[in-house]
Amino acid sequence: MIKEKLELAVKEGKLYPTAQNNIYELLELENCPEWIHNSLHELVTGEHWEELNDRFYRNLAFGTGGMRGRTIGKFVTSQEQGKAKEGETPEFAAIGSNTLNEITLLRATKALY
Repeated sequence: MIKEKLELAVKEGKLYPTAQNNIYELLELENCPEWIHNSLHELVTGEHWEELNDRFYRNLAFGTGGMRGRTIGKFVTSQEQGKAKEGETPEFAAIGSNTLNEITLLRATKALY
């Protein structure tokens, strides 16, 4: 269901093709925490296309200053909020290839290794 919604959003010009590709890469990761898939599902079913484009349009760059990027989405999913109370910093960083989170950090450290 998620892939079909993504494909339709790309056809309708609501989602960037690069965002779609980066989302597919996330979906293919092995041993990915369930909350990440649930968070993505919430963003897609809620049709938060602008947020998905912002989070996934590219891979976060590793430059001379290290990795810099948002850790909290403009829209915070219930999965990212986790056990944190409203108004507190979410329990988990925003998912996305263009955000600083556990997946992008793992990719960067794996590339350096």
